[in-house]
Amino acid sequence: MGEYYIRQAEGGDIRGPFDEEQMTSLADAGKITLETQIADETKTDWVVVGQNEELKAMLFPERKKLGLKKGGEGHTFQKLNKPEDDAKPEITVEQMLAAGEGHTEDTKHLKDKQKYMDKAASLSMPVLAAMMILSGLANSLPRYQILFDLFSKGNWQGLFHEPFAAVGLLDFLLALGLFLNVFSLFPVVRFRAMIGLGYFLFYYWSSGDAVGMAASVGAGLGLFVCTMTLNMWVMVFFAATGVGSMGYLAWAAWSAIPAATG
Repeated sequence: MGEYYIRQAEGGDIRGPFDEEQMTSLADAGKITLETQIADETKTDWVVVGQNEELKAMLFPERKKLGLKKGGEGHTFQKLNKPEDDAKPEITVEQMLAAGEGHTEDTKHLKDKQKYMDKAASLSMPVLAAMMILSGLANSLPRYQILFDLFSKGNWQGLFHEPFAAVGLLDFLLALGLFLNVFSLFPVVRFRAMIGLGYFLFYYWSSGDAVGMAASVGAGLGLFVCTMTLNMWVMVFFAATGVGSMGYLAWAAWSAIPAATG
């Protein structure tokens, strides 16, 4: 099942990722219209829903019209309503629309849920970018001389001797892309999170650093979950876990510089 991103106009706010079930729910709630622009994680081009038959069929499937079957002479229809229902007030069109938009007591929880999903989606980009910056600092600060030689002298050989420096450079590039709302980077960030989790967990385990191991787990899970969830509380928890873990690793790297140069 693919992941989709939406915006209401060119240059507008990007929301997502959403799976197909969530996209259908957004369409039913009126949050996606035929004028909404959609892109999935494998493409960079935006497509207007009304101009794409596949998206229209997914989001606005044709529903069969209900009709009354004509019966024989003297045929009567059996009422489904109970006698006491006849005394209840009729439901107006305005009431039905209000219910569909989540403005009634019975349906307002649906609107509240969508608000939380929107907040979680808008929070993901800056949080992930902040985590990648902190990760870049954690990996590059102890090896700043290698990166300095790379940009000032064009010396690439140092990256092969110190792979952490290359990882730090990748983290900075990912952070830049996330700040620019390049949503297609989410799969790359997930891959980076899982590879980094295994690699750095082994690295700190082999050096006997239990705190570093715990920070690696928190950083990897924070990165991964924040690209997946639309639950606001889950997002906040793992955002705090990821930023805190990345912050500790960056602080530890900064603290190690005087010792390394002294």
